[in-house]
Amino acid sequence: MAIDLKSIEEEVIEEIKIVNGINYHVTPDHKVFHDLWLYGDDADEVLDSLSDKYGIEEAEFIGSDYWPDEEPYLLLARWFYPEYIHKWKPMTVRELSTHAYNAIMKIQNRQNDKPPCP
Repeated sequence: MAIDLKSIEEEVIEEIKIVNGINYHVTPDHKVFHDLWLYGDDADEVLDSLSDKYGIEEAEFIGSDYWPDEEPYLLLARWFYPEYIHKWKPMTVRELSTHAYNAIMKIQNRQNDKPPCP
């Protein structure tokens, strides 16, 4: 199965749209948390989907640097304390997709390095 970055980007965008209920055009340049408000359980669901589909260890992703856990007051903070959301580093859909793509390639390379079964 040939995998390329473009197809990973498309899958990540589609998964984010489904999980977050987004019905508008999302590009690889959108920021996962800062633009699309993907965080907490929803972010975990997207990562779980990638993990299940491609065998990526969730540890390959460092989400806590890029989006918060579920926080009930987060939407209020968005309006009343907009500087609060800058506590997390921005990550674009393209960067998330590249991270997934690199993890997939690492897995495939490990599998190719295995000696053949007798």
